[in-house]
Amino acid sequence: MDIIFKVDLEDKFRTVIEDTMEHLYVKKINSTILNEQIIATAKKEIKELLIKSNFNNQKIQELLLSKGYNEERIHTFSSLIQNRRDELLYLTLVNLNSSYGETVAKFDWILKLVYGTSELKNLKYPLLQLALTTVNDGKCQQRNYDISKDMLIKIINVLENID
Repeated sequence: MDIIFKVDLEDKFRTVIEDTMEHLYVKKINSTILNEQIIATAKKEIKELLIKSNFNNQKIQELLLSKGYNEERIHTFSSLIQNRRDELLYLTLVNLNSSYGETVAKFDWILKLVYGTSELKNLKYPLLQLALTTVNDGKCQQRNYDISKDMLIKIINVLENID
């Protein structure tokens, strides 16, 4: 993180910090200012800083001041973290959970009423389309499912009986 705080211009510093925060849990980040290895090291240090400080902005500022960084840049950095606190907490939780296996990060659903197919013109049935975005070790995957009414009832029963 030393190299990030020593970037020569304030605009470049802000750009690097914003890009790093935007892609904190993504494997690669394209930066024209710093190389990929430096960014990867900085991301690791930022994650450790967030966890060590328990996402407390005051502790983050104290830890960065103890390392002798510029106060104006510390304020820029901590305000960015404060503005993205909820998002960073969520991403940290999803990332931690996904390290133990595939985790659902987002879901969306659509309920459709099917009025026949090309073979059967008189067919009528409800259909639930479920779209899941899963994360496993930082890799996102989109999964789509077509669920019939009977299958939906079974899924609901299983979920209601989880202890």
